[in-house]
Amino acid sequence: MKKTLLLILIFSLFSINNYAFHFKTIDTIPKKEYKYYHFDDRSDNAITIGFGMHNVIENRNFSTLNDSEFKFWRSTFLEIGFIRDFRLIENSYLLDFRYGFSFTWNNLYADNGKYFVRNNGNTTLENYDGNLKSALFKIVRFEIPIFLEFNIYNYEIGFGMYGGAKLSSKQCLKYISPDGTKHKDKVKNEFGVTDFNYGFSTYLGYKSYYIYLKYSPTPIFRNSDLSSLFLGLKFDLH
Repeated sequence: MKKTLLLILIFSLFSINNYAFHFKTIDTIPKKEYKYYHFDDRSDNAITIGFGMHNVIENRNFSTLNDSEFKFWRSTFLEIGFIRDFRLIENSYLLDFRYGFSFTWNNLYADNGKYFVRNNGNTTLENYDGNLKSALFKIVRFEIPIFLEFNIYNYEIGFGMYGGAKLSSKQCLKYISPDGTKHKDKVKNEFGVTDFNYGFSTYLGYKSYYIYLKYSPTPIFRNSDLSSLFLGLKFDLH
């Protein structure tokens, strides 16, 4: 199921309908529509909001998603940021350069009664000795993305990369002690999360609504072979 969903996304990102090779320029649009395209203004700003699923691959091998030790639908992310567009071709919307910044909240819910443990400089998933109800790991990052975007008949296709820095991390455990008492524990910034990361991103959109995919080959933890994969939706508020 997980592999099928990933293949559907990749197919969608690189599929365009029959109008894919028609794009708007000052010479091709009707004069009565010219006022809507603002060719005199080569830049635009927007607030961008994204959300979706976050999961982990091992040793940069995407097939390990099939055996992920994290809950597929509950492991999520949220991204809020600012983006600026700059048209690279005068009197045409064909090619844009996009850049900005964003804050991301990345969540991982461990499955099968496991949680993260830091021992001797290594962070690993271990079985919890007790009645563990949930184990949530959160990472907050500041990121700077850059993209090249192609605008083809109202479709927007972007390819780019991003770099980021960790702002905080914590693990939240909910468990029941032997006497039946419910507990909530939070441990912050003690798991060796990588301070700086980079990654690659691509998206397919229509009129500022996008499906997008992000992958960061940077290990989530120092001395770890786990890296992050994101699949989600986002939209721009102009």
